[in-house]
Amino acid sequence: GGGSGGHVTPVIAVAKEIVRIHPRAKLIFWTDKKYFEKSKELIAQNGLKMPVKRLSSGKLRRYTNFRFMDYVRHFDVIFLKGGYVCLPVGIVAGFLKIPYVIHDSDAAPGLTNRVLAKKAKVIATGMPLEFYKYPEGRAVRTGIPITESFRPVNKVGQRRAKQELGFDASKPLLVVTGGSLGALHINEAIAKILPELLKECSVVLITGHESYDSM
Repeated sequence: GGGSGGHVTPVIAVAKEIVRIHPRAKLIFWTDKKYFEKSKELIAQNGLKMPVKRLSSGKLRRYTNFRFMDYVRHFDVIFLKGGYVCLPVGIVAGFLKIPYVIHDSDAAPGLTNRVLAKKAKVIATGMPLEFYKYPEGRAVRTGIPITESFRPVNKVGQRRAKQELGFDASKPLLVVTGGSLGALHINEAIAKILPELLKECSVVLITGHESYDSM
């Protein structure tokens, strides 16, 4: 997985669970060039010892370089989180008849997962199955994989977190996010209604790097 944290953090959650169940399992993570360093950082932070490999993959522009084909054929199963970085791996896995699992966090499947679903052993989804047109019998709703660091917070913890962030602990806190890359239309919508929102609650907006300065 790659391209954004939304495609990497679920992979990390799955990897940690695999290691918990099978401590001697050999794992390798493939990501795109842009997210390579960030992926290594996230994997190290989560205590995982698995090599990170770069794939020269673009948004359906170039995926014909299968130099890793001989390397891939030794794997028992591949987990593909979606996004363009997963397409070449899935194509090679299908060609070599290596079972792979795909996961879709979004309510509307992306092009990569629609292509890879044809040969996927299992299709896991974050949303209810009626949101998708995946083949019956191979699709299962799993939710979105998360690590143990995500956990319910009680009222005391909520107040403490608000205070640490500099907010009024007695007011509701609204967190708005379009993911690590942000989403321009979400940012613009929140900016437009912010004066009214602030009458009711405190607001945290996750803008993404590209929109941070302008917001």
